[in-house]
Amino acid sequence: MTIKQLALAALSRLPEDCNWDDVHYHLYVRQKVAEAEQDFERGEVLTMEEMEHHFAKWLEK
Repeated sequence: MTIKQLALAALSRLPEDCNWDDVHYHLYVRQKVAEAEQDFERGEVLTMEEMEHHFAKWLEK
């Protein structure tokens, strides 16, 4: 599917009374999901252990 087709599909699922913020949010989320899928396909992901190490300083109290 093209980006335009993906955007139209996302927008078609919104309620008729949606506002511009709803449109922006749903398109933004769709974009971020697509970027994450591309990262995964390229192998640019972290293991759980790498994530735990990366965020360990935030988790310490």
